[in-house]
Order: sequence, then structure tokens, then C-alpha cells
Amino acid sequence: MLVRMRETGSWGKHVEALWTLRGALGEAEAVLTRITGRSKMSAIRYAREDHRQLKDVEKKLAQASDLLQVNLHVSADQQANDFNEDLLELMKISSTDNHIMHTQTQVQIAKLTQMLKDHLDVNTLMEQLSEVSVAIDADDKVTAADVGVFAKEALVVGVKNYENSPLRNTLNDATDVAEKLKEMGFRVELSLDPTLDQFDKAQDAFESRLGPGVLAFVFFSGHGCEYEGDNYLFMKETPDGVDERRLERTATRVSALMDGIRSREAAFTVLVLDACRSVRVTRLSREANTGGLAETKPTKFRLKNAGVVIAYATAPRETASDGTGKTDGRNGFYTHHLLKYLAEEQPVRDMLEEVSFAIVRESGGKQQPWVHSWMGSKRAQRIQLAGVEWGSIGPDMVEPEIVVQPGTLESNPNKEQNLFDAARDGNVALIKRLVDAGADVNAVNEDDYFKYTALHKAAWHDKVAAIRCLVNECNANVEAGDKDSKTPLHCAVRNDGVAAIRCLVNECNANVEAVDKNGETPLHKAARDDKVAAIRCLVSEYNANVEAGDRYSVTPLHWAARNDKVAAIRCLVNECNANVEAVDKNGARPLHLAAANNSVAAIRCLVNEYNANVEAGDKDSETPLHWAARFDGVAAIRCLVNEYNANVKANCRFGTPLQRATQEETKQVLRELGAKT
Repeated sequence: MLVRMRETGSWGKHVEALWTLRGALGEAEAVLTRITGRSKMSAIRYAREDHRQLKDVEKKLAQASDLLQVNLHVSADQQANDFNEDLLELMKISSTDNHIMHTQTQVQIAKLTQMLKDHLDVNTLMEQLSEVSVAIDADDKVTAADVGVFAKEALVVGVKNYENSPLRNTLNDATDVAEKLKEMGFRVELSLDPTLDQFDKAQDAFESRLGPGVLAFVFFSGHGCEYEGDNYLFMKETPDGVDERRLERTATRVSALMDGIRSREAAFTVLVLDACRSVRVTRLSREANTGGLAETKPTKFRLKNAGVVIAYATAPRETASDGTGKTDGRNGFYTHHLLKYLAEEQPVRDMLEEVSFAIVRESGGKQQPWVHSWMGSKRAQRIQLAGVEWGSIGPDMVEPEIVVQPGTLESNPNKEQNLFDAARDGNVALIKRLVDAGADVNAVNEDDYFKYTALHKAAWHDKVAAIRCLVNECNANVEAGDKDSKTPLHCAVRNDGVAAIRCLVNECNANVEAVDKNGETPLHKAARDDKVAAIRCLVSEYNANVEAGDRYSVTPLHWAARNDKVAAIRCLVNECNANVEAVDKNGARPLHLAAANNSVAAIRCLVNEYNANVEAGDKDSETPLHWAARFDGVAAIRCLVNEYNANVKANCRFGTPLQRATQEETKQVLRELGAKT
């Protein structure tokens, strides 16, 4: 049956139809959730934008239903009713113009609700996926897609900088695993050195993308322990010898993580824990060295054909090596071998057991990784993480003539709009067909605020396969600028997409020093947005100029300080040797900009860790305190004076900090701190 589907092209059509449907469903849910969650005033403010997005969703849902040519059914009554109540309230307080827009939006919600009722049914969709999976029973190679999984999501976490027991390679482990997964078609939520709050946010973002038909992959590299029958993964603030009462407040339970995935009914789950390292939990009555993680057996998930695989870096309650034994080793012992096998086209459990065998051989049996699994069917036993990528055609597949139903593409004159969506989703096959059908690969999306090209979209969403296709096969301009002259590399950097950065530079020859209309390079963007992985990649791998100045001679470190991005500051100074006393066009140093923007954490970091000069003057002899006073940064003023004894009577060309202050509150604070008129 599968051979027949492939030979006729219907297999490819079915795959792409399901992919389009998933994207449409996800976007519909996201738009409705965002709109119904708005406050009254926000709903008024964003009425026009909400209306436009609803029309876009309607268009995509119509396309999805045309592709599938089936009558599906999902209820959206509750969402529509909730939104209607908000609309009624808003109608009472909004202006005439927004009355009209709200009315139009209400009509749009009604149309969307009806469309959802008429066309989309998750249960029927899952039955279709199961039917397709039956067809590949006799196949030797089974990808995630073949057993009913049509999207791959990953949560990758690395924790290194523990206060009393730092690790060496865990951030490299997480970064390298994330990059490998992206190359394999996963969408990755990467969290480096997170606190528990930051981890929770990353976990929420990851779980929000799970659901029926989604493969969930979780990788953790850091400290872990077993306590009273449960496993805990330690976050950055978890101290060595953590009190049992603080354990829940600084670490996350593995069982809770799995419960979150289970509640979303992911079709297949893989959990890899390179976390069996010895950290103690202090009890109230005694101290117990918990050693490594305990054995956690997979729990059966409710979804049909589900599977769960849990891999440990070593045996229960044993510890694992944080290095490969080589002085230049980049990764931990387990992850070093995992990266060798992760993309192998073989069943998940077999792949992880190959990792285990390699480690046992190399360690002489001193480290023994364990793998546990539960499979809901024989098909699930053969599921693999790697294989045919969504939107691509495998070596034994016949490419379908066209993915959309006859007349659909021809009736839509805006092929470029479809191209933007295909690039965003990483749908390589659709990109090729749209370009072959006449879509302009370098067209600008006029409906997009930033005026992105398709390549900008692919770079922003870290879609490496789409980037390769657009540049190498479709001749997209790798240096194309958006409305602010930002290149696709700027977009990849702002989303911390290391895989996209490497693809653009290594394979597409993107210019690492490209500047936008403000003279900012990709490194400036990474610094201002605290994208540490991107900073490391740009500087260590491509020698990006860490002292590059924008049109005002502002360096990346200036931007990191201004925006209070302490992680970026540390990375730029510690790893990239950025000059803490670099001056811009006005003679201002990073500390001046931190003071002007009331960035207290950056001030403390620059002064405490790097001895930034608190009394340094700009070209007009203004100190950081002058800048804080001029821009009414009360918190910065208190910090500079109380913690670092900044001179409140310092004179510049324009006078003292008190004379530079514009607000009475600021002047009063300066007087309290010793300034005199």
C-alpha cells in the first residue's frame, strides 16, 4: 500500500496535507488564545491587527481543508463565546471607529468558528494517521512521521554555573545537541544556565507546542539526584547540599516534567538525562549523599501507538563523567557519544543502546548507561528520530506533481505569500514548487511590518533546510535587507538560531559584519537581546568584530550594558575580550549607557566584576552619574552613590548631576544623597 501511495504521489500529498493542517490548527489556536486573553484596553488597541490575523487564519484553514478534502469536526464554541463577552463589554467603551472594527472581528470569529466545526476534527485526523502508519508495517525504515508523528519538538537544557559545584561541558552539551536536533527537523526550545523560573518558562513554551501527533524530545545536562523516590534536575540556583525544604523551589521533578508531556498527549516521548552527578540533599535530621538518579520507568501514555524512551547517562544512583578524558574535550562523556549516533537512521531505543555500548567499551565498564522504554505497538518499536524530513522527498519516493488541489495554486495570484509561509514552516518541497510556479524568491512581504523576504522568515525560525533550499537551489539573496536593512543573518541572531547562523555563514557565505541602517552588525543584535549562544558562535567561530561600532560608534558591549543584559556582558568580556572602557561617538562608556537606562544589574556587573571607572567622563566630562541624572534614572543614581561612592558634586561642561536632572523627584534624590544647588 505504501509503495502504491509513493508511486502515485498520493503519499507525498497526504504528508503535506497533514503538515498544512497542523500548521493551520496551531496558528488558529494561538491567535484565538492571544485574542481572548487580551485586556479590554488591549483589545481596543489591537483590534485592526486581530482582525487581519483572523482573516489570515481563515485563509489557511480553508487551504488545509481543500488539501485534505475531508469533513472534519472540532468545537470552538467556548473560545468564541468568551470572546463575544469581551466584545459586548468593549462595545460600551470604545470609539465609533473601533465599534466597526469590533463588529467585523465578531463576524470573523463566527466564520472561523463555523469553519472549525465544518472542517477540523482531531480524532479523525488521528485515525487517518493510524491508517497511514498501518500501511508502512512492512517497511524496514520507519520515521517519526510514519507512525503518526508529524511534528518534532525538543526541550534542551544545560546548566553549568552552579554556585559551589560548577560543571565544565554542560552548556556545550546542550548547544551541540540542540543544533543536531535542528538539523534533524526538530523545533528546539534551548535553555542555558536557567533558574527554576526560567526553566519553567522554557518548559511552558515547549509544552504549548505538544499535542497528538507530536514527538517530544527532552535533553538535560547538569546536576541531578534522587530524593524520596523521585528524580530532581537541578537548576542554576540549586546549592550543593540543598535543604530538602528548598529542593522543590530550586529544582524540577522528572515526574512533573513527564506529567506535563503526558497531559498534552504527545504521540512519542524521548527523555535523555546526562544528569547522574553527585550532589547532596541535606535532610533536617541527617545528611544523605543521594549520588545519581534513581531508576524511573516509563509510564504508559494514553494516546494510541504511543511510545516512551528514557535514557540515563549511567546506572541508577551512579555518577557520570563530565568530560571525555581529553584536555580539549568539548562535551561530557555521554553527550560526546550521543552526538555521534543521534542522527543515525535506526530505531530510537537501538540508537540509544549503541551509545550505551560505546560508553561501556570506552570506559571499561566503569560507566554503564541505562535505557528504559515502553512501546504501544510494534510500529512504535521501530520509530527513529532521524530520517525523511518533512517537506523533503526521500530517495525512494516519487515527488507528487503538486501539493495543492487542482486550481488552488492557480487561483491564488499571491504565490509569494505562500512562499513566506513555506519558508517559515521549513516546507522545502513546497518552496521548490512555488518557485518553479513563478514565485519571486526575493519578494518582500508587504503585509509584514518588517518587510521580510522568505529567507528572512526561514532564518528567523531557524529552518536550516529551508535556508539551504532558498539560497543554494532558488538563488535567494543572502544579503537582502528588510525595512531596516537587516539581513537574514541579523534575523537568525535575534532568535539565537546557531544552526541557522552556521548555515548562512558556512554554506551561503553571509557577511558576518553586515550592517543595518543604524550601522549595527549581527553581533550588536545578539548583544542587545542577550543571545549568548549567538554571541559565542559569531565571535569564536567567525571572528566577528567585538569592538565594531554602529553609526554612533556604540559597541555590542554598550548595547548589552544599556539593555541590562548581564549574561551578554559576561560573555562579551570574559570570552570575547570586549573593552569595558570602550567609548562611543560621545565619549560614553558602557557604564554611561547602563546608568542612562537605569540598568542597575549591568552597573553592578561592570563595576564589581570588571572594575569599570565610576568617575569616567565622556567628551563633555559627564560621569555615569550625570547620565543617570539627565535621564532620571533614580535606581541607577542610588546604586552609583550608595554602593560605589560616585561623586554627586562632580562638575562637567554643563554643571553637576543635580543641574543635569530634569525631574523634581530626581533632584530630590540627589539632594538626599548630598548634592547641593
